[in-house]
Amino acid sequence: MIRIRLLALAAPVLAAACAAAPESIQATYVPETQFQAMSCDQLASEQSRLAMSLEQASNQQRSARTNDTVGVLLVGMPLSSMSGGNVAGTIAQQRGMQEAMRRVAVQKSCGAAPAVR
Repeated sequence: MIRIRLLALAAPVLAAACAAAPESIQATYVPETQFQAMSCDQLASEQSRLAMSLEQASNQQRSARTNDTVGVLLVGMPLSSMSGGNVAGTIAQQRGMQEAMRRVAVQKSCGAAPAVR
């Protein structure tokens, strides 16, 4: 009975230590100055490259989240986050870069700038 109560109390703490879902990670602010020298074509190309990189990082984050959940259930520890599998910072930075490029594309009237996911 004591174990069940202890597990019930520890579960929220352990779950909070798990990797965040990639969809819930907010963009960090990135100034657009590093993209202002780019042409519209260069911006579109970089946005495409960044979208692929963000998709890879999101897949890695989903995997880390799943592994953390399994680790918490089996061992009581978020193993993936502890071993460097959590890439939330990378995702936040890449989303910030996407937003900065979108702002520059709008300033330059490059056409339809894709929305940031």
